Amino acid sequence: MFSQKEFVKFLDDYKGRLVETDDMLEESKVNYRVKKLAVFYGLKNHETFKSFFSNELGRKYLGIAKYVLNNVRDHELYGSQEIKQVANSLLNKYFDNTSIDPVYDNELLEGYCKFLCDFTRRNKIKQLKEELGEVNVNLDSLEFVS
Repeated sequence: MFSQKEFVKFLDDYKGRLVETDDMLEESKVNYRVKKLAVFYGLKNHETFKSFFSNELGRKYLGIAKYVLNNVRDHELYGSQEIKQVANSLLNKYFDNTSIDPVYDNELLEGYCKFLCDFTRRNKIKQLKEELGEVNVNLDSLEFVS
């Protein structure tokens, strides 16, 4: 169910609706919603990951992302199996060979988990539409909210 291409599209679509900036890290210092997006935006692709990895604030966000993904993957009550698969896939792809320590940020944990839920929900509805044909759901209404 999870594909990196769909995750990247989800991140870029959300970024486009939220703010037009090329410097997510700088914008995240003054925009709370951009900060929430920036935590996972570092996992967009390996180039973005390297960019975040080479920046002190970016490394902090990657650490928060690792903490959240570990929490989602390992916690028995968090979310569905699909969300756990997304978390596991991102952990394997980006954090298996890095020395980034998880950064505890419980203040925003619920928001980060909601972000992953929105991504998996979009994919689930897309899959239903393919299987059933006519499903009347507005995907744009399923977006990350603060």
